Order: sequence, then C-alpha cells, then structure tokens
Amino acid sequence: MIYKVSKRSQSNQVIRVAYLPSSKSISNRALIINALAGSNNVPENLSCCDDTDVTVAALRDMPY
Repeated sequence: MIYKVSKRSQSNQVIRVAYLPSSKSISNRALIINALAGSNNVPENLSCCDDTDVTVAALRDMPY
C-alpha cells in the first residue's frame, strides 16, 4: 500500500511508504501522520498491541 501525505496548502510535499512493517512505533506514527493529514483512510497492517489500540481510540474520539 502507498500512503500519500501532503500539506493542505499549495505545497507538493509527499511521503510515500510502500509497506509498513507491523511495528508498534511505526503503527503509531503512521496513525498520527494520517490524522494530521486529514485522511479518512486507516493505515493497514497496524501492530496488534495496547499502545496502538489506545492511539486509535484517542484519534477516533478526538474533538475536531
């Protein structure tokens, strides 16, 4: 899977990640970058651990 993250301005900066390993730290970073980019797509192959579950819940329940 390829993730595209770009600013909400006229900048064309893009971050591309081909495959995410199932790592707790990478999963949490991907979730936060995804949320900051305003994406509705959930990253795949997230680590199955309490820390990732807490991050998902925090981002889901965040007031916008």
